[in-house]
Amino acid sequence: MWNTPNGIRQLTGAEEKIFRMAVAHVISKFERETEMQENDMADWCSGAWNTTIFREMTYDQRIVTVAFVVNAMLNPYPEPKLTDLAIEAAVYEIYYALSEAFDEDRDEDRSDEALLLVTKLFNEHMYKPEPDEQPIEGQDLLIECLLGRLLHDEDFQMVERITQEPNVIINSIRGWREGIETECELFTVIRKPTQSLVARANTILREAAESQAVAV
Repeated sequence: MWNTPNGIRQLTGAEEKIFRMAVAHVISKFERETEMQENDMADWCSGAWNTTIFREMTYDQRIVTVAFVVNAMLNPYPEPKLTDLAIEAAVYEIYYALSEAFDEDRDEDRSDEALLLVTKLFNEHMYKPEPDEQPIEGQDLLIECLLGRLLHDEDFQMVERITQEPNVIINSIRGWREGIETECELFTVIRKPTQSLVARANTILREAAESQAVAV
């Protein structure tokens, strides 16, 4: 569950479907990042992300942070009680991976079917314009509207530089990892994620992306 501007809620229906589509594209970004790391192209890895916070994180920190967000958005666990700018930046990165996918489709002369689908889902199930109102259209506006349903603000955009390792704090989420209760332990887990935690993060992302067939 997530503390949104409209209260604490779990993503369902059309919003869940769009979110899962976005997660699938985040996975593609992580896969490209792994490939670039293997080819000693570390500069590409950091430059591929849209926020300073994510650019300065390590690969393991990025994927674990995104997985925490995905797990919270899609499951009926208590909402994270402690969050910071890195968590909010992860929400932003997830949706902008979807926006970048629209651009790639256009560059490769494919139709805008995915963008049209997201626009249709948003207007029919989430925005529901009145007969005399114009539906939400346009890629950038659509992404901003989707983000506006989840983020109270975008203060993470004001971060110009991280002077220390990102302090990603998040409350213990049932089903993610047992025994994490204190803030200090959470700092340790996220600053230097274990390989088992990274593997669990990969599993969470793939399961979320593979379950795109939800009713709307």
